[in-house]
Amino acid sequence: MRLDGLIRLHRWRVEERRRELAEAERREAQLRAQLKALEAELAAERALAEAASVSGGDYAAYAASVRQRQNALSAPLDEVARLRQQAEEALAAAFRELKTYELAEANRLARARQAAARREQSVLDEVARNMLRRGERGG
Repeated sequence: MRLDGLIRLHRWRVEERRRELAEAERREAQLRAQLKALEAELAAERALAEAASVSGGDYAAYAASVRQRQNALSAPLDEVARLRQQAEEALAAAFRELKTYELAEANRLARARQAAARREQSVLDEVARNMLRRGERGG
């Protein structure tokens, strides 16, 4: 039984899982960058407010607005992190399954090579026996 088709299918599945993982990682990095940008924006505004002696109420309102946006990003970030974890697990499972089929195919090929070598040796042994018999009769 040839496993080439199954191996190709599972390689495709591994690549698909890698793409899914890469997309989840990209999305997670994007959300983390947005959170970091909000933190930097908040720090810059705080510094401006302190330097300009702007009333605390203006900055407090702005800070509350930024915190709301941060909180709004936190839930999707948690979801994407969960999806990334699932994608990592799916990739690992797909890879294990692929390796199972690749190992089975490698074992099958090794057994086929051994069988061919035994057949070849059997033919060579038969040729040697025939040559020996001819030598005994002729001599």
